[in-house]
Amino acid sequence: MVDGDHQVSPNLVWEAQIRQIALPDDNDRRNLTPEQEAHVVAVLFERLGTFLAEQEGATSA
Repeated sequence: MVDGDHQVSPNLVWEAQIRQIALPDDNDRRNLTPEQEAHVVAVLFERLGTFLAEQEGATSA
């Protein structure tokens, strides 16, 4: 699956896809530091906001 500038595996659950987008160079995404976890959550909400804005725009058109 291609997400903008990110190539993510389609076989991953959404949580793993977000982690892969947020931490592309980290091979061990299971054991996150608190800083990494905060970054992943921030990316999740950023992507969610983008998705919802696109959906609202499509509904309004």
